Amino acid sequence: MNSLDLLNKIDKKKNPVEHQETMAEQEEEYEREILCAFCKNRISSLDEQIVVNGSHDHIFANPHGLVFEVGCYKIAHGCVNFSGLSKEFTWFPGYAWKIAGCRFCSTHLGWFFLSETHSFWGLILDKLIIDN
Repeated sequence: MNSLDLLNKIDKKKNPVEHQETMAEQEEEYEREILCAFCKNRISSLDEQIVVNGSHDHIFANPHGLVFEVGCYKIAHGCVNFSGLSKEFTWFPGYAWKIAGCRFCSTHLGWFFLSETHSFWGLILDKLIIDN
């Protein structure tokens, strides 16, 4: 054990409560929940955010001209799929999609994207809130 490790160990023993609070704050940051803005149902969490095509968030317009800012999530247990699989007008080349909504209130929250090797949820960011 080097001297820096020893000092850190001593500091933790001198003030274990402070160290515990720091760990709790770190855990809280990673466990912050993503909720449906309409009904407050738990949709996902911040630690489920992923990068797709170089970014977590993307801005797209559908064929009707509606613009969406979408965030990508690995898991969204609070969502269900409301449609069959479609490859038309996909925003992510190589992916088909299904319309996704809140499992509790059925609000449209985004889309589930599926390729031959990968899947993710593209959720409309202004329809979500972060639980503090």
